[in-house]
Amino acid sequence: RGISSLRDLCSLPVSESAKALDLVFGNGNRVKHISNRATQFLNSLPLVTVENVTTKHEIEKSSGRASGRLNFDIMFNTRETVNARRGGHGMNSKDSLQAESNLIIIVGTYQSRCLLCHKSVTISGGKVNKKSQSIEMSFDWALANANGGPDGGSMVMRLLHEDIRGMDSELIIPLQIGG
Repeated sequence: RGISSLRDLCSLPVSESAKALDLVFGNGNRVKHISNRATQFLNSLPLVTVENVTTKHEIEKSSGRASGRLNFDIMFNTRETVNARRGGHGMNSKDSLQAESNLIIIVGTYQSRCLLCHKSVTISGGKVNKKSQSIEMSFDWALANANGGPDGGSMVMRLLHEDIRGMDSELIIPLQIGG
């Protein structure tokens, strides 16, 4: 199975990601300690997913301008709570993600990759390993529709982690979803 990013490694079941890290670090007691620490860190990284996506097309009464609204839920999941490791003696605060982290959400057109809207979201650390946040973003419907491509048009959403390299993702969102 090909692993091309840190996100791919975090998406694997815990046992498979641990085996993959063991292959990277090799065998031996000293190396096993490093592999275990890497697995613990990997399990504390937030895996961000998008759910319940809806788009709405609205006409502003005063200006007659077409605008769109994109609504979705961002899910932050870690596979392990920070203090549950090693009998309550988890990694120190420098190693864990108890501090806040930022996620930049960028939405652009499908064909010409024009920026439609963006938002910064804070991922607060802590002991909870599942969190969600509802997000609403407004965008220029005419621009999105004109550059949306075939089959009713689409937008591209990119989720960029400011603090964690390799955890970024990209989704294609149809213009006509629910709402």
